[in-house]
Amino acid sequence: MALRLAAIEAMAGRKWFEGAVELRLVYRASQPGAAPPYLDGIMDTIGGSHGPSFIYLPIVYLDDGQVATWHVNAEIAATESYELDVTFLGR
Repeated sequence: MALRLAAIEAMAGRKWFEGAVELRLVYRASQPGAAPPYLDGIMDTIGGSHGPSFIYLPIVYLDDGQVATWHVNAEIAATESYELDVTFLGR
């Protein structure tokens, strides 16, 4: 929920993006080997949910299929955290 709220704030009332996006994730943990599963959850959280014939609750983009490229950097840290940057690549 914290990620959804942060994404809503970052979008500042703008409509979700309909073109390709790039995600850059920096994942910090004492053993940061689990970063890729984090990315799947992040993509699902900031995109829309799909019903049989509609998409609802999108925040940043409609579908995680719009993620054209992504980069994950893992760092060792005492406490677990992550930082996500989203770049809109165009229509």
